Amino acid sequence: MKFLGAIAVYALFLVVLAAGIVLAAHGTFWLLLLGCLVYLLAFARFGCLPH
Repeated sequence: MKFLGAIAVYALFLVVLAAGIVLAAHGTFWLLLLGCLVYLLAFARFGCLPH
């Protein structure tokens, strides 16, 4: 179940970052910056935990 949850969260990140790229192409960068910040914080929080 954790694996499917991880896939769902990763897919959500992909959607947010893709929408941010589309908005950035039209001149507004807030969603792209927010998506990158949340992704980096999640990586720092969960990706760098000791096993």
